[in-house]
Amino acid sequence: MTTMQNHKVEVWILSILVFLFGASGLYAGFNHHGYLAFLLGVFCGKASTRLYTTIKKAGELKLVQAK
Repeated sequence: MTTMQNHKVEVWILSILVFLFGASGLYAGFNHHGYLAFLLGVFCGKASTRLYTTIKKAGELKLVQAK
């Protein structure tokens, strides 16, 4: 797989993760506080993807420096 295809797969997986966090937040929201839980779910999803991309970039940087 090329790096571009690899990247597309990762973006696809991350978007699913964000959706799952948001959906679980929305579901919890129906039982409790509605939008608050949904926003929290979306925030957790975005935070986890940002953390993932930061770690990934740091890993790529180390590989470049090692060469």
